[in-house]
Amino acid sequence: MAPWRRTTRTRIGLDYGSRRFKAAQLSAAGGRWRIDAVAEMPRATTSAVPEPGELKQLADLLGHSGFKGHSLVVAVPETKVMSGVLELPPRTSGAPLDVLARTELARMHKRSPESFEMTCWDLPAPARAANSTFVMAAGLVHTDAAALMDAFEGQGFDVECLTTHAAAVTAACGPLLAKPGGLAAILDLGWVSARVLLMHQTVVVYERALGEFGLAGLAGRLGGAPGAEGRLWAEGVSGKPDVSTPVKTHFQRLAGELRIALSYLANQYSDAELAGLYLTGGGAGLPGLCELLGGILDVPVHAVCPSELDECPPSLASQCGPAFVDAIGLCRLEAR
Repeated sequence: MAPWRRTTRTRIGLDYGSRRFKAAQLSAAGGRWRIDAVAEMPRATTSAVPEPGELKQLADLLGHSGFKGHSLVVAVPETKVMSGVLELPPRTSGAPLDVLARTELARMHKRSPESFEMTCWDLPAPARAANSTFVMAAGLVHTDAAALMDAFEGQGFDVECLTTHAAAVTAACGPLLAKPGGLAAILDLGWVSARVLLMHQTVVVYERALGEFGLAGLAGRLGGAPGAEGRLWAEGVSGKPDVSTPVKTHFQRLAGELRIALSYLANQYSDAELAGLYLTGGGAGLPGLCELLGGILDVPVHAVCPSELDECPPSLASQCGPAFVDAIGLCRLEAR
């Protein structure tokens, strides 16, 4: 008889964009995380606040896909998050840095300081640090938070936490980023846009949206003919010229933006070593992409799959690709 082990399910991690819902749930067993359930569903709308009908359909899907409970940790759509890197007085000055950070973030985004929730964290000191404290701050307007929570709770969900995609992907990729003093970049390849995060160990030091580099734009450049998107996934970088040429051009241009970001990271932390570029999101599995970007940038490039981060049963392995990294990270965040 196999020994009995108590398992603890996390809350459901829910990541959604303009096209799809992606959900995951983990359990803790024997000191390890295990992926217990994953599911995805097309969206009926592109609204940042999901509509009742699609949330009811999502609830039904989760109920039939092995998920337990109705508690959610939700990644807020990027369009709703206010963020920025702030330069503040040194901590030794005794200045109220949290108050100053809120005031500065409000000024940057033209909001009242009382109108939003905010989190912030100190950034590692650059190699040529000034006599300042640098922090990354992120905020969510109260009315946007209330609209999101009302939408989900109106369909029987219990939203335990709203957080950012940056926090989710960092939590998921933590085991890959924990080398002391190490630097890394994470490129999330979504349908509408791409987003690059620069990391010092597990701390986000820079974040930038690359709106023109979403997969939707690339699919459009393939002519929009029936089957064009399917050919993109099937052929990728190494397919026939009518597919591979626009794909290579798209990612060569994207690599130019990444090179600028990586140069910034190397200049800020010149005493640290760049571990590489990690790809997440739906586009990370594009055939030949890691090799293409690695050859252009001359850095190791790796597409992250949740099954390499946590124990994953064979029945879920084929479903659980790079698009689920954020959802997995949301579960890890909840469990901290």
